[in-house]
Amino acid sequence: MTVDALKLPLKGILVEKPLGHTAESGRRILDAIKARKLPMAVPLGVLIRGSRGEIRDYDFRYLEAFDRPERLELLRQNAGEDGNLEGLWHNGYSAGAEWVYRNPFPYASLSDDEIAIATVLAGVQAYMEGGPEIYSFAEAAQDQGLSLGIDEALKTGQPVRTPDTPWSR
Repeated sequence: MTVDALKLPLKGILVEKPLGHTAESGRRILDAIKARKLPMAVPLGVLIRGSRGEIRDYDFRYLEAFDRPERLELLRQNAGEDGNLEGLWHNGYSAGAEWVYRNPFPYASLSDDEIAIATVLAGVQAYMEGGPEIYSFAEAAQDQGLSLGIDEALKTGQPVRTPDTPWSR
């Protein structure tokens, strides 16, 4: 896509990655889209690779042993669909026969964002009552350092290595 294509009478745009051949050209395209106030749709696309396997969108692929590759699909489980009369709410995520995540607020018709907020608030309440902390200073400092590194990489278009810190060990 080029910035010239934005001169067409568009009502919205589907944004695929990468937007440009460099970080700077991608930024120019995003700025042009925002200047036109066009609604953007960004398709799901997650890829996480590790030493034992990868997660691609909703698929887990990993090696159980050197000669035994495994594949699991992450499934979103909702109540109230396909004839289920429990009411519409998010139950959790499963992979194979295991629950990977269970909604701590079952039967409440909450969006994913609302579930996240309620989880944090419940954790803060438990902490105030003497329970475990839910987001330590060390985690917050590490997240902020990574955020600053991401910002630097976006500005320079170059890879960035964040420094080792006592809380990242």
